Amino acid sequence: MAFHVAPGANKGDIAGQHRQALRRRRSGSAPLMLLALVLLALALLAGVAYVFIGSRGSTPPMQTLITADALMHSQRIAKAAPRAMLGDPEAFKQLHDSRKEFNNNVRVLLEGGNYQGDKIQAPSSDMSQNLKELRMAWQSSDKAADSIFRLKTELTGISAAHEKMKDLTPVLQELSEQVTKLKVEWGGTPREIHAAAQLSMLTQRLAKNALQLKISDGVDPEVAFMVGKDASTFRDIVDGLLDGSEALKLSLSKDAETRDRLTELKAQFAEYQKHVNQILGLMPKFIAAKQAEQLILSDNENLKQTLIKLQKKYRGQP
Repeated sequence: MAFHVAPGANKGDIAGQHRQALRRRRSGSAPLMLLALVLLALALLAGVAYVFIGSRGSTPPMQTLITADALMHSQRIAKAAPRAMLGDPEAFKQLHDSRKEFNNNVRVLLEGGNYQGDKIQAPSSDMSQNLKELRMAWQSSDKAADSIFRLKTELTGISAAHEKMKDLTPVLQELSEQVTKLKVEWGGTPREIHAAAQLSMLTQRLAKNALQLKISDGVDPEVAFMVGKDASTFRDIVDGLLDGSEALKLSLSKDAETRDRLTELKAQFAEYQKHVNQILGLMPKFIAAKQAEQLILSDNENLKQTLIKLQKKYRGQP
């Protein structure tokens, strides 16, 4: 800042005038500096507020994450149930674990509590109704998943029996064909040849109907009845060809080779029929598990939509 020096002023006057000019300059800049500091502070506060408010608006609440986890477990249960019906050990584990996690998720959402180290507050009255709808949508599937898991031993046993029958089928088929061929070669009667040929047909039908019992959507009582009937008929024909039967009008086989084949066929079929009887004996429990599986699958879409609706509400979406 420039200042005017009066003509004839001495050095003392000049120095004094200089100090006065400096004081005026300092006193004039102080308000400007204060204003700048105030503006800077306000800018910083505004930035912090923007970040805070923005983060609150973009970060979903923990309840949204819990709901997403529940949705994942609901789909896992729907996929595990059919595999558990086939006796898959891993499917039973997934069914058990996902049911446990889903129930825990519902409990935390309804009552509040701890979730993965975070404190979850109890729901507002507005959210309580939606959560009650979720609980209602889940109840039937919850019981169904538990029912299937409790039948793990029976379902695993049925699956193992089916596998044994599958392994024995080609053995029975081969021996039956050999018996038929020997009856033709040794001059068997038409009735004996027809009876031997029936063994091959019965072997194929038993395999087909047993598979249908295992993989069909529902259990047909007529199919189960036919499996039991065909197994009894197969055994009676083998016994009749081996030792004779008045009821079937069959004479006993006399040649050693045919008798050897029939004796082996009888032994192999005894093992096969043991597994047939196991499956038929467990059929009531298998039917109960099948009904539980179908309930899970039929309720799954409604459960899924209920969870998606709940997610949107937590996010504030319409």
